[in-house]
Amino acid sequence: MAELIVKTYYDNLKNGKLMGLKCPKCSTHSFPPKGTCNKCGNPDLSWVQMSGEGKINVYSVLNYPGGEFQAVAPYAFGLVKMKEGPVFYTMVKGVDLDDPWKGNMKLPVDATAKVEKVGTKSIVVFYAKK
Repeated sequence: MAELIVKTYYDNLKNGKLMGLKCPKCSTHSFPPKGTCNKCGNPDLSWVQMSGEGKINVYSVLNYPGGEFQAVAPYAFGLVKMKEGPVFYTMVKGVDLDDPWKGNMKLPVDATAKVEKVGTKSIVVFYAKK
């Protein structure tokens, strides 16, 4: 079951779709998708398209990441609270990479998700709205 969830999630990302799971019992969204509801534990979840809207609450700059991400360093990695409720750690763009402590950006800041390729991987990137 878990392998099918992961495969479906990444297949959708490859097609530019941001998909999560929603619990029919308590209406809680799960993103990235998990095998059971985070709130009530229900295993019978339905695939739904996520809005791609959220708020960047905090971020940090990675200067020396590993693997395929070395090619895009430095980059920001942040905590995004999605409109539907889940909290997601991911790459964020449109933020200050030189000095995130300057305070030029008041957090949280609205952001919109896009699916991008980094090396061979399709990932979710949130762009800060200015």
